[in-house]
Amino acid sequence: MITITEVTAAVLRGSGPLKLETLQLAPLDRLDVLVEVAGCGLCHTDLVMRELASDAFSPGVLGHEAAGTVVSVGDGVETVRPGDRVLVSHDSCTECRACQADRPYHCVEFGALNTNPHRRRTSGAMSTSEGEPVYSSFFGQSSFATHAVVREANLVPVPIDVPLEIIGTLGCGFLTGVGAVTCALDAQPGQSIVIFGAGAVGLSAVMAARISGAATIIAVDRHAGRLTLARELGATHTVNTSTTDSVAAVRNAAPFVEMSLDTTGVTAIMSSAVSVLAPGGRCGLVAVGDVIEFQPRDLVLGRTVIGIVEGNATAHSLVPRMIDWWRQGIFPFDQLIRTYPLADINRAISDALDGRVIKPVLIP
Repeated sequence: MITITEVTAAVLRGSGPLKLETLQLAPLDRLDVLVEVAGCGLCHTDLVMRELASDAFSPGVLGHEAAGTVVSVGDGVETVRPGDRVLVSHDSCTECRACQADRPYHCVEFGALNTNPHRRRTSGAMSTSEGEPVYSSFFGQSSFATHAVVREANLVPVPIDVPLEIIGTLGCGFLTGVGAVTCALDAQPGQSIVIFGAGAVGLSAVMAARISGAATIIAVDRHAGRLTLARELGATHTVNTSTTDSVAAVRNAAPFVEMSLDTTGVTAIMSSAVSVLAPGGRCGLVAVGDVIEFQPRDLVLGRTVIGIVEGNATAHSLVPRMIDWWRQGIFPFDQLIRTYPLADINRAISDALDGRVIKPVLIP
């Protein structure tokens, strides 16, 4: 087994800028897989954790949309081998009833394994040369680095014709948007959907709605440029919230809305996503907000609100479908991506927060 003892990673230390550091890598376990990272997407969840929980994860390495090449595997690993091209998805216990039912997004250990800074890996852990422990199990990968230690169950094979540097983005943000429409909300031909937020998740949801055959696809955002892009990707209508009341505009465009999806996590917008629905309509929520406010009457006529994790989809089944759509030219996710050297991660973060880029990807 090839041994890697040092990695370079973008380390979070408090609320300051991330900084590249050379870290020591502990020996791997028999079930570990070491992946050399070709590229890692910058996801909204990385930004949220950096803003709201920087002290909890400090010092630590974030990043959870990686793809790369397998460097070495433990003796107990059976399905991948060195040289394999892989996408890394989120972690799951593989043993609970949800995991056994092929619903790893509902794993009872999801929070503990993916976003709990106090739950740390033992094998393959990162530390400084002085022996200071560095959190390195974010979403089971901590992949803002040259290498990541992951579990076999988290890996999805990547075909040779797919650009390895950017394909990791299909493992979380784009998976969430596409899965929300095709799996959680189960959009059908001829139906209507309103998508609040035209970032990476929202725009991938627009493309998924078009692929699903939705007749009316309304994208709602406050950035005119993103709304223009939403039309190019399949939206039949757009609503600019900086100039228009979104609920009124949606009702004018589509009096009978069967589905809505909020990707913003903003209280007022989540409430609007419920109120625009026709009787029996379904609202999906994928972002974590402080609170959602609605009246009981909003649900009396059969409206439902669905919490969605990772699109309520499995990467092993949905990622290959997205790759096929990309090959057909109907899911051009690569048009939403801008690449940055890993050393420029703070510029990528700034560009994402300012809305200058839809989906940054860091290249080690």
